[in-house]
Amino acid sequence: MEWFEVLNLAGSQVTETMVYLSDLLTKGVDFYTYYVYPFAEKLDKHGLGSLFPRKSTEVSIPLAALNSAYFKQTGLPKTSNSSPIPSDAKPIAIGKLDVEDIIKLLDETLRALDRVLIFIDNDKRIKTPERIDIITYLVGLFVECEIESMNDAQKEYLVSWCNTIDFVNNSNKLRRNKFESLIKGYKNVLNHSIA
Repeated sequence: MEWFEVLNLAGSQVTETMVYLSDLLTKGVDFYTYYVYPFAEKLDKHGLGSLFPRKSTEVSIPLAALNSAYFKQTGLPKTSNSSPIPSDAKPIAIGKLDVEDIIKLLDETLRALDRVLIFIDNDKRIKTPERIDIITYLVGLFVECEIESMNDAQKEYLVSWCNTIDFVNNSNKLRRNKFESLIKGYKNVLNHSIA
């Protein structure tokens, strides 16, 4: 977008997220109303609203949570920076999709968030998450692996993961590795369950 480049050259910092949100609005999709507010409301409803500090992360975290749905829907190969962390968010790439495809991404991610929150609520062995990363990583996993239901081995794996994962002072590279390990570990459990 030309105006984006002009503003940045003039010394104004317009982030790619701002461009993405403006582009979505011109397409008729209000990212906040359709996706961010429901994302936050779902966390609140399950007593996890405190994990989502509004101003500092109100766009970046829900935007990053779309990564798995983006790669799944577009069929593009995942890259080294495709985990559900804010630095890996794909605002411009998502903004270039057709409105119908954007709505599908948002809907699929919100449905996965519902399933993740129900899973956490229903299994009393899971400690109350202390970081939003646990939620967003599980959302990414549920989208990528199309999780609708789980057997006992899969539940055990995720309960253990939720209760032992540590995100404190992790580099982005380590956080990305942890996301890939979560997916790989879940798929291994799935494959052993089928065999």
